[in-house]
Amino acid sequence: MTVELPGGVPGIDVPRLAAWLSGAVPDAGRISGIELIAGGRSNLTYRLDLTGGGVGRHVVVRRPPLGHVLPTAHDMGREHRVLSALAGSAVPVPRPLAMCADEDVIGAPFYVMEYVEGRVLRTVEDAADVPAEQARAISEQLMDVLADIHLLDVDAAGLADFGRPEGYLARQLRRWGKQWEASHAAHLHALAESAHAAPDGQVAAAPGTATSGATAPGAATSGAATSGATAPGAATRDVVAYAADYDRLFARLAERLPEGRPPAPAGRSAGGTLVHGDFRLDNALVRLGPAPAIAAVVDWEMSTLGDPLADLGLTLVYWTESDDEERLSIPVGSTVTAAPGFGTGREFAERYAARTGFDLADLDYYVAFGCFKLAVVLEGIHARFLQNATVGEGFDQVGESVPILVERAHRILDARSPWPGRA
Repeated sequence: MTVELPGGVPGIDVPRLAAWLSGAVPDAGRISGIELIAGGRSNLTYRLDLTGGGVGRHVVVRRPPLGHVLPTAHDMGREHRVLSALAGSAVPVPRPLAMCADEDVIGAPFYVMEYVEGRVLRTVEDAADVPAEQARAISEQLMDVLADIHLLDVDAAGLADFGRPEGYLARQLRRWGKQWEASHAAHLHALAESAHAAPDGQVAAAPGTATSGATAPGAATSGAATSGATAPGAATRDVVAYAADYDRLFARLAERLPEGRPPAPAGRSAGGTLVHGDFRLDNALVRLGPAPAIAAVVDWEMSTLGDPLADLGLTLVYWTESDDEERLSIPVGSTVTAAPGFGTGREFAERYAARTGFDLADLDYYVAFGCFKLAVVLEGIHARFLQNATVGEGFDQVGESVPILVERAHRILDARSPWPGRA
């Protein structure tokens, strides 16, 4: 008997995946549907509908992105391991079901996890039906979940060797610096290719393109922003000034690297904690109702052992308030926290400090570091977009956010405050 399989989606070889599932996931049944879950800008996430024995259920498949992939990024094995360790802990996560390291199945390593019912709250519009009191409760629960991650007993969870907390920030700075170079090189290569289709001395910039650091072949070399046929929404900048902005930020972060061991829970002799690496509200599934809850934290691809304040700093970069027009202009991460009822970034930090007991005297550094890290991530995503290697919508304006984040980091360091110019 021949079973008809659903049509494929980018990044999934459905027949090969179906054959692998039958041997790896107990009672998997057959694949009756497959859908790319919208919203992810890095690893790709798919919902599979499985049918067997008259019963239907859903599972989720995670795989690396298509196209340009940075070294050390998108490690499916690490994500699967941390989910396995956290299952049943105070940190809510989906239960992992199986891991596949064989790239012959769908073209890359991937893993399968249970499907968790819940809503992703990303934009202010997503919160239109969320009462203010529930929004407040969700804010506080998210703060508490981040504290629970950082207070986890990593030894008991089997994660004592999951990373090297000593020197974490210095390694992060080097790593993201190298990834900037790789992504920016891919970005410039895409611009060079576009130059072949433009008049002499001009570059046809893709939507969201911000040129930096060097000029592509055929581009104007006067030190001014590139000119020519720019698509709608393109952002061009003085290439010399843009390179200087980034290089100066890298130098400032290196100069102010915190000394000593990273913070750790009371009673832990070694410094550091488990860190998520990209903690924000839209990397969580939320259950609304009289007792709203964080149902699961997802997207653990950058997790390791390190400095917990780096997690907090990046979370505060994502945290958006209604009067922060600049942050609202960055089309990445959750802006839903600008809706009525959600707490402020300052309240998030204060509640976190009360739960963990960690000293936040250098919080401005960590928020500036978060701006730097997010700028590098977005440069990588933008490079894939220029190579037509992204799947889904919303990538065309990502490139414009990179210089905004670099400039924002400088202002934070100048003011020695995570909230420059804010009361």
